[in-house]
Amino acid sequence: MSFLQNQELMGELRKIAIGVCTRGRPEGLMALLTSFVPLKIPDGYVPVFIIIENDAAKSLQSIVDDFAKERSDGEIMYDNEPRLGIPFARNAILHAALQNECDFLAMADDDEVVDSHWLIALKDELSARNLDLVGGPVRILPIPSEASQIQRWIWRGLVHRFAKLEARALKKHCNGEDHRVVIVTSSWLVSLDFVRAHDLRFDDSLGFSGGSDTRFYRQFIACQGRSGWAPKAIVHEQWPLSRLQPRYQFCRARDQSMSHFRNSFPATTLAVVIQSIFFVGFKFTSALFLFPLSILDHGKSSVHALRALGFAVGRTLALFGAKSRQYANVSPITAAIHKR
Repeated sequence: MSFLQNQELMGELRKIAIGVCTRGRPEGLMALLTSFVPLKIPDGYVPVFIIIENDAAKSLQSIVDDFAKERSDGEIMYDNEPRLGIPFARNAILHAALQNECDFLAMADDDEVVDSHWLIALKDELSARNLDLVGGPVRILPIPSEASQIQRWIWRGLVHRFAKLEARALKKHCNGEDHRVVIVTSSWLVSLDFVRAHDLRFDDSLGFSGGSDTRFYRQFIACQGRSGWAPKAIVHEQWPLSRLQPRYQFCRARDQSMSHFRNSFPATTLAVVIQSIFFVGFKFTSALFLFPLSILDHGKSSVHALRALGFAVGRTLALFGAKSRQYANVSPITAAIHKR
C-alpha cells in the first residue's frame, strides 16, 4: 500500500494536484520537476503530481521515473494526450485531478522552475481571502553566457516587461483591485469545488491558437468566481536562446493578438472595425517611438517595440479572418508517426 493510499484510508489528508503539460521540451520538464523536489506542500494536504505529454506517444518515462525517486510523499501520474493542442492537455490534467477527487489544482509551465514556497504562497492567499482562483508573478532566469548581443538586447527587454507586469499586479493587490488581474496557468491555483460546481473546462476549440487559459479565466469570472494575486508565489521562466530573437518576439505577439481578438470579439462588426483601426494606428505609432528608444535604453524597450508591431499586424490579419497557430509546432515523435 502506497503512502498516499494509507493516508487516505486514515482520513488524515486531502489532495492538492500539481499539473504540467509538456511537448517537445524534455530539458525544460526536467528542470521543472527538479524544482518540484524541494516544493513545500500545505499542511493537511498530500501532493498529486500530474504530468501530461501532449503527443501521440509517451517519451518522458525516464525523466518521470527519476522524479518519482526523489518525491515519494504523494502520487505521480504520467500520461499522454494524443490530440495536439494545449487546451486538450490542460483538460487532461483537469480531468485527472477531478477523477482523483483532489481539492485544488495548481499549474506551472514546462519552461519554468518554481520557488520552494510557491504552492504554499498560492494556497495561503486563496484561503486567507476565501478566493477560488489565484495566480502569481513570473520572472526571467539569467541569460546564458554564450548569448549574442542581440539576444542580450531581447533578454533585457523581457526582464523589463515582466517586471512591469508584476509591478502592476502588485499595485492592484495593494489597492484591493487584484480581481482585475488576468490569471493564466503559468502560475495558477484553482478550487476544484468551484470547477465542479460550474463545470468549467478549457475551450478545446481554440486548438493551436493559444488563449485557452485566458478564456477559462473569463468564464470563471462570468460564473462569479473570486480571483486574486499571490505576490509571494514566484516562478522563474527559462528563455532559450532560440526565442531571444526579434522574429520570435514579433511572431509571438502577432499570434497573441489574433487570439486576443478572437476571445474579445465573436463577431466583426462595424464598431469592431473602427476600434481596430484606432488600435492598429496606436500600436504602429508606439512601435515607431519604441524602436529608437530601445537603442538608447540598451534593449529595455525592445520587446515592447516588437510586441507593439506584432499586435498591430496580428489585429490586421485577424480582421481578415486569420487565426493564430501559436502552439502548432510538432514534436519529433509526432512527425515520425505521421511519416509512417
